[in-house]
Amino acid sequence: MSKPSTIFIGMDVHKETTDVAFVSTEDSAVSFYGTITTNTRSMLNLIKKFTSIASNLCVWFTKLALWLLALSDCCPISHP
Repeated sequence: MSKPSTIFIGMDVHKETTDVAFVSTEDSAVSFYGTITTNTRSMLNLIKKFTSIASNLCVWFTKLALWLLALSDCCPISHP
């Protein structure tokens, strides 16, 4: 089975926790991934998991979480 070409990840980022949902280009159904801790390690683990199942990621988050853009240096993510 081939990887979906793109997974879109939406994050509602707060100080302590982040709610994560996603949708792939192969299946238009939005799925709730869960709630993760808001820190670099959790974000990197999340990105690693999704890069193992998709060719491209597009990550959406609030302007308050612009620190996540620093992760794009070590992870294949994009933010519109």
